[in-house]
Amino acid sequence: MSSFARGLHNRNPIVLLAAVGLAVAALLGLQSFFTSGAWTVIPLKYWIRNSADDYMVSSWRTDALKRNPPKQPLVVMLAGSSGREAIWSGPSLAAQVKADGGPSIVASNLSSSRQAIGQSLAIVDNLPSTSSTTVLVGINLTRMYDPPSISLQQIVGRKLLLQSNTLRQFAISHFGTYKHSYTILPGLLDSLATWLAAYSAQLLSGHLEPIQYITHPVDTRSQMNPKRLRRLRKWAASEELNGETKKNFSVVLSLLDELIKRSKERGFNVVFVDLPQNPGITSPGLKKLRAYYQPSVHALAAKYGIPYLDFNKQLKLTVNDFYDFSHIRAIGRNLWQAELSKELVRLYRSGVIPGGKVGQK
Repeated sequence: MSSFARGLHNRNPIVLLAAVGLAVAALLGLQSFFTSGAWTVIPLKYWIRNSADDYMVSSWRTDALKRNPPKQPLVVMLAGSSGREAIWSGPSLAAQVKADGGPSIVASNLSSSRQAIGQSLAIVDNLPSTSSTTVLVGINLTRMYDPPSISLQQIVGRKLLLQSNTLRQFAISHFGTYKHSYTILPGLLDSLATWLAAYSAQLLSGHLEPIQYITHPVDTRSQMNPKRLRRLRKWAASEELNGETKKNFSVVLSLLDELIKRSKERGFNVVFVDLPQNPGITSPGLKKLRAYYQPSVHALAAKYGIPYLDFNKQLKLTVNDFYDFSHIRAIGRNLWQAELSKELVRLYRSGVIPGGKVGQK
């Protein structure tokens, strides 16, 4: 029996305590490697677990910004997959803002599939403290009906590899839960397990070939067809959608309030942005739902004096500009990003967003 094996069978309490101590230290060291942003020294392409790995991409980009804060004004987009599809990329938006006569900025799209407001709050907690940071918070119906559990699981690192004490305090004060959840190790270990599963065969072969991440998967899918349109209209009129929204909206609104407060504490500018929405998917029930949540969100923006951008109607988007309810396709994306750029330049010019030197187009 080897000395290592003998050590495992040793029942001396001092030896066992030392072993536990070493294990705890190793786990905390692993967590620190991620929460400090140090893990971003390894290029993002080596962390991708599948072609739609938004969670890893958003986590890595957030921590990369934290590790190397930009000198220029920073603009980040926080939303679900609708926000991911709404703009081509952060650098593309930054270039368009500059071309439209705005300041030289660094922009990053930190949106991820089904990103709940609690996960957006965790990103705010981890952004770098720069001279001028603007947080674009995407608003749409699908973000208003998320149950609290989707937001609160972020406290233990599911789905983003980000730690947020602000979110943990929210859970304690509102639900009395997560009082002793001090680490993101549960989510971190889950993520590493899925990474190992994705690369196990390659690791055994000794050759690591990165998995390609596809930023805009809807561009590879079929255009809207009558069958999908009927299904989406049925969903928009469903009692399930109505019930889930009315059951969960009050917590979502409280989380939005917390996100704004935390952003302001950190000196960030906040802008609400209505995300793209398919004009061909309507129903009386959907109109009532929008009338249910939109006044409260507008009132929250007014309470804190933050801009609320909604330019979807003036773009005259059509059903064919969308893959489904809220995921915009390439032609529509060009229009939407161009309008967002113009709005950002307007906000910089007016001083509503401070810190950017605006030129003349």
